[in-house]
Amino acid sequence: MFNFRFISLFSVFFSTSFSLRLFENWKKREKQLKESEREQLKSELSFLKVQINPHFLFNTLNSIYSLSVIKSDKTPDVVLKLADLMRYMIYTSSQKYVDLEAEIEYIKSYVDLQKLRLFDTVKILFDIKNSDDAHKIEPMLLIPFVENAFKYGISYTENCEIKISIQIKNNKLSLITENTVFNKKAEIENESGIGLTNVKRRLKLLYPDKHILKISEKDNQYKINLIINLSKK
Repeated sequence: MFNFRFISLFSVFFSTSFSLRLFENWKKREKQLKESEREQLKSELSFLKVQINPHFLFNTLNSIYSLSVIKSDKTPDVVLKLADLMRYMIYTSSQKYVDLEAEIEYIKSYVDLQKLRLFDTVKILFDIKNSDDAHKIEPMLLIPFVENAFKYGISYTENCEIKISIQIKNNKLSLITENTVFNKKAEIENESGIGLTNVKRRLKLLYPDKHILKISEKDNQYKINLIINLSKK
C-alpha cells in the first residue's frame, strides 16, 4: 500500500515537473520568437526609412537644376529651403518618433519650396487644422503623399490645382491630397512605386488596424485620403 502511494505521488510529481519544464521551454521559445520579430520589424522599418530620403532628394535636385538652367532668381532661396529640409531629414532619420508639430512644419517648408519653383499657373491650396497637441509620429511618413501630388499634378502648359488638407482632431490625423493627373496612370504606378509602396508598407508595420488609406482616381482626379489613429491605446 505504501509503495503504491509512493509510486503514485512520484508519478504526479514527475508529470508536474515535466509539464512545468515543457511550459518554461515554450515560454522561452515564444520570447525568443517575439524578440526576433521585433528585431526584424526594426530592421525593415530602418530600411524603408532610408529609402525615402534619396527619393525625395533626387526629385528636389531636379527642381533646382531646372531653375538654374533658366537662371531663375529663385534658385538661391530654393537651395536654402532644401538645406533646411535636409537638416530635418538628417537629424530625425535616427529617431523612432518625432513631434507631430515638427513633422507638419517640415511639410510646410516642403510646400513653400514648391511654391518658389513653380509658375503662377499652379494653384496650391494648403489647409491645416490642428486642435490636438503633443502627438508623436514616425518622421517622413506623410511627405510621400504630398510629394506625389506635386510630382504628378503639375502641368506647365495648363492651369492646375493641388489641394492638401491636414487635420488633427480627437487623436486622429487626417491627410487628404487631390490633384489632376497629367501623366498616364501606368507612369504613376511605375514611377511612384518607391514612394507610395514604401509608405504603405510602413503604415502596415507601424499602425496595424489603426489607419485607413484610400487612393482613388475619377474623372482624371487623383485623391489620397489617409486617417491615422494616434492614440496610444
